[in-house]
Amino acid sequence: MAATQRDRLLTFMGLVVALLISLPSAHGQAQGPQGAAAPNPDGRTPLIFGERYCAQCHAHPENYKAESVICRMNEATIWGTKDKHKNAFAVLSDPRGVQMGKILGIDVTTHRSCLGCHSVTDRSPVAAQAVGVAKPALRAQQFDAKGDGVSCVACHGAFREWVFEHTTFEDPKWRNLSRKEKEERYGMADLWDPVTRTKRCLSCHVGNYEEGNVLTHAMYAAGHPPLPGFEVSSFSEAMPYHWEYLGEKRQGRRPEVRKTLESMLDLDKLEHTELVAVSGLVPLRETLKLFAAQAEKDELGDIPGTRWPDFARFDCYACHHEVNRPNWRQTRGFPGVPGRPPAPSWPIALVGLGIEAANPQEAKPRLEQFDRRIKEFHAALSARPFGNKDQAIASARSLAGWIDEVLADLGKTPVDRAVAIRLLDRVCQTARSEIPDYDTARQLFWAFRTIYHEIEPKAGPDVPIAKVLQRTDEELGFSLPSAGTQEPIEATLAKRLKSVTDFDPAIFRARFAELAGLLPRH
Repeated sequence: MAATQRDRLLTFMGLVVALLISLPSAHGQAQGPQGAAAPNPDGRTPLIFGERYCAQCHAHPENYKAESVICRMNEATIWGTKDKHKNAFAVLSDPRGVQMGKILGIDVTTHRSCLGCHSVTDRSPVAAQAVGVAKPALRAQQFDAKGDGVSCVACHGAFREWVFEHTTFEDPKWRNLSRKEKEERYGMADLWDPVTRTKRCLSCHVGNYEEGNVLTHAMYAAGHPPLPGFEVSSFSEAMPYHWEYLGEKRQGRRPEVRKTLESMLDLDKLEHTELVAVSGLVPLRETLKLFAAQAEKDELGDIPGTRWPDFARFDCYACHHEVNRPNWRQTRGFPGVPGRPPAPSWPIALVGLGIEAANPQEAKPRLEQFDRRIKEFHAALSARPFGNKDQAIASARSLAGWIDEVLADLGKTPVDRAVAIRLLDRVCQTARSEIPDYDTARQLFWAFRTIYHEIEPKAGPDVPIAKVLQRTDEELGFSLPSAGTQEPIEATLAKRLKSVTDFDPAIFRARFAELAGLLPRH
């Protein structure tokens, strides 16, 4: 037996043994740190595996021939050395985390409101009924909360069934299952679906009431860094990402592996551009759903500071900003009544792109529908200080449902170069027609840069558009810090807050006027 084959066999045997050791007996109910793991109605078993379990394969590319697998098998190495998600639990014990716990009167290392985003908890329907309660699923022996933080199964699905089947990845029985079957029957999240992927990220980067992930104003006041605007492709680049995008999977695979990929995925679509379009719709939907859920419940169990109105659901910089005159905020005007804080504007910035990509033929009437609906929501927020709650809830729920209808069309129209150029033109129109705040401007900048780099991957730094983008970034400070540098949040936050304070919309609009004149036309 060749050495490579022997190594792979030994790795697989090790996986099976480790799995059997860590799993509950079939004759009794599994016992975890918090008691029995609750069975799901769909038959899937919540089980949290640690990164070390996945690394037995995904940190050893030498044991696999690249042409026989659909990934590089170095994913765990990249995650473990460069991704800040692995530090998510450890930072709870840093001085900032300890101080926050004292102020809030909770143990941040065990409280569900913290663990939901800083570790891996049971996100099954049963656990969702216990919002505010630290009730993690049964944990496999390989899981180390402090070392793993937000590890593999936080995104890919914390269920026993798919992890076990996944170890037999070359078995046609598993490989030939559809993405939908793997997700619904086995619990493996379909992260190739851009909507699923974005929602998974936003469950923490915006919040999700059903999962107990609600960042409140009390938490901000206690010292939690403010959440920035979110565009999934730009954030993924900065992680840095540990997977291969579809364009990277085109080369060097065996015919049967490529055939499997083609049966599941559209390898020719502009994946980054599609993610930008999704980032125009899903962040707003999740923001509206969180707003409505928190307003409906008025108070969320033992999560600190959730009594309505929670200032965290409004635009932070409506109150927290420099005081000087003249001021670009006065020039821009107000979306509602002056003195009454509005909802944040960044989730709206890219909505037009999502509508255009979903169905170009329906773009004009849908933009008109959106304009009417978002004005209704803003009017409800302006009806009285912090809004007419009942009207705002109804408007938020209605608009979120409308976004679902638009999202249902995504994928029906190919996201190709022609669509991408129209999206670039729409970004430029939006940037020039409005006076944006910093987070909104950054969303537009990220969207343009991401789409442009995908349709012009060989454009060097001396190309005129690339020069304007670089100059804009230097002047306004839009780029995210690379997680690969592991720079402390205190340092990166200080830079971001300075960029927010120094932001000049006139510079931003001038640069996008330049970009509009340089746009490719075909």
